[in-house]
Amino acid sequence: MGDLVLTFQEIFPGITAKWLIEEVGKRGVGAEAVLRGTGLGPAWLKDKEAVLDADQYRTLVLNALHETGDPTLGLSASRQLNYTSRLGFWGYAILSCATWGESSRIAVQYWDICGSLVRIAFHDEGDTCSWEFTPALRIDSEELYAFAIEKVLSSSLSTIKFATGSPPPVLEARVAYARPKYAAIYKDYFRAELQFQQETNLVRMDASVLKRPVLTASPEINAFCLHQCRTFLDKLQHDDEMVETIRQMIVTSPGDFPTAPRVARKLGLGSRTLRRRLRERNTSYRALLDEVRAGLATKYLTSTTLCIDEIAELLGYAETAAFRRSFRRWTGKTPSAMRKGSSP
Repeated sequence: MGDLVLTFQEIFPGITAKWLIEEVGKRGVGAEAVLRGTGLGPAWLKDKEAVLDADQYRTLVLNALHETGDPTLGLSASRQLNYTSRLGFWGYAILSCATWGESSRIAVQYWDICGSLVRIAFHDEGDTCSWEFTPALRIDSEELYAFAIEKVLSSSLSTIKFATGSPPPVLEARVAYARPKYAAIYKDYFRAELQFQQETNLVRMDASVLKRPVLTASPEINAFCLHQCRTFLDKLQHDDEMVETIRQMIVTSPGDFPTAPRVARKLGLGSRTLRRRLRERNTSYRALLDEVRAGLATKYLTSTTLCIDEIAELLGYAETAAFRRSFRRWTGKTPSAMRKGSSP
């Protein structure tokens, strides 16, 4: 169910970031230190509907890692078996489903609500099923990348155990980053040995996990939480005619993508006004441009015989190496792996 989302988020709900602040607070690190350089403060912490942008999120997590001196901070969530229940209506919607299969569908459908650093795709493969993870924002730091993947893997596996009463039937687990120095402790968190420096971040399980009943199932709570999730997601991902117009302007200009000032002029707006209006819609020109580039790149790789150099040029890259790096950030895969995966 579902394909990998090829877009980067620019705006994130603050719920998971606030959890991290609370977590490091238990270790004696104050919120002020974690928020340093983000422009966020006490009012943001008190705001139940607080959001933060990608730059703020990156700074916040790196501050937490550096202040604690603990590179394994991302694994902390798995030590809280009820971690998911702390993520508001999204978490309670997952924990009130009848089966883990339903929980998986709900988790993916409303994933943007949880404020994660990664995006998720679920694949039902018959006898097996898998969850694949890609960064939701640009990550240039190996330290931050490992934190993001470790957190989503460890919290997901511990949630399955908490919700169904049994450890997940993991068959394999892969991550795209290099083996860290502390990898020996992974055996305490994962039921399968991780494979490092892989093409994707993925965990595969026996499909029987989808039929497991959820111990905290409640149809009434589930219906209420799903309604809240739909309302919040509509607000978070609100789109309109202006955003679609910009997308079309980009799509129809392959190889010569318009700049943000040029787009603003065509819309009869100032550059600052365009930035503000896009921010109000939880996006940015850069995010829309990356979304289109990622979609076009995938289309070219999977349905044409264009070489990678030609695709890079069509997408406005002066160097193929820069395109390869961007594509890896967008999808978690190399262009060659994407093309190979689409071959019959």
